[in-house]
Amino acid sequence: MIATKDHFLFIVKSTEVKDELYAAEEFPAGNPIGFFAEGSATTFKKGSLDDPWEKYAAGHAAPILHTRSINSLFGAAAETDDVIYVSIIPREDALHGAPKKINNASADEEIMIQNSDETFQVGAQCNVEIYRDLDTFDLTEADDVPLDIVLNFE
Repeated sequence: MIATKDHFLFIVKSTEVKDELYAAEEFPAGNPIGFFAEGSATTFKKGSLDDPWEKYAAGHAAPILHTRSINSLFGAAAETDDVIYVSIIPREDALHGAPKKINNASADEEIMIQNSDETFQVGAQCNVEIYRDLDTFDLTEADDVPLDIVLNFE
């Protein structure tokens, strides 16, 4: 994860089919931009936080860029085991909702995110194992991993 002057970049490496790549489940980030650099994914959308997910399209093969309308929420899950996905959100959104849960920033880094315009890499990266059904985007299990969400910080 990298904080720039105005944005926050998440670089996601997926190694399992059904890995969640992005899901605006809580706090919708303002106009995120995503880029599939490698692999293929299925995408989903919904109009509000309370709406069910709707399948938008399957077979998004890299390289491909996507943007999200302010009026919809976006989700994506890996169709292949070799996805590299980059998501860019406004810097101020990095400390809210789902991005806050996975950015793993230290207290000092959170202060830097909020109060400076320095560019820096968040020191500790994490591994989040969340799996999604490729037809419904419901939480599911991988073939050999339980439904519990596991956070492994490196």
